[in-house]
Amino acid sequence: MPGSAQHSRITDKRYRWSGLFVALLFTLWVGYQLAESERNKLRAEITLLKGNVAALNAENHVITQQVNELNARQSVCDSQLQLTQEAKYEERQTLSACEEQVAFYQHVMAPELSQKLLSVDLMQARWSAETANTINIELVLLQPRTQKSTISGKLKVELVVEGQTTPILLDNIDYRFKFFQQVSQSFTLPGDAVPVALRFSSSVMQYKRVREQYSQEIPWPSKGLDNEEGQSSQ
Repeated sequence: MPGSAQHSRITDKRYRWSGLFVALLFTLWVGYQLAESERNKLRAEITLLKGNVAALNAENHVITQQVNELNARQSVCDSQLQLTQEAKYEERQTLSACEEQVAFYQHVMAPELSQKLLSVDLMQARWSAETANTINIELVLLQPRTQKSTISGKLKVELVVEGQTTPILLDNIDYRFKFFQQVSQSFTLPGDAVPVALRFSSSVMQYKRVREQYSQEIPWPSKGLDNEEGQSSQ
């Protein structure tokens, strides 16, 4: 009997260890199955994400092409706009020059009639952008009489200065014309002088004789005086 009881205890221990081993194997199998299921889910998610990434890359490629196309169109439009603006600017410059020419010739061809042999008009005055206290002026010398003949002489240009009784001689300009003569001249003004007017005078020659003593004074154009860029001077 004692041997039989001992044998029974040994058998029970074997059964218990076998049960534990089987339970452990089952637990491992269940864990493996769960892990495999999770792995399959992850693989499916990765495959789905790869598909999404591929679709997004394709969409990004299309959008990039569209952006590049729009940028190219914008560049073309900007170039066309710049060319249009430059063309309009050139047209305005040409139109302005034509208007000045028309005004000039209207003035030349239809001056105020008088019996004088000589008249001087100050057409434009600009400060020089290169030299300080230097003014560039454009004059038109006209013969206002209806019946015109060639006249000649020297036009004395003087600067009437505030506080001085004697004007400052700027230049003597030779002229000879029948209808008109354009004169472009530059004068350097004294730095401390306050200009009041430009004075023109000349002994007008006709047929080799002095026919007229011309004298004219034009107020200094301080308010309308421009610089070379067309901005008002201070």
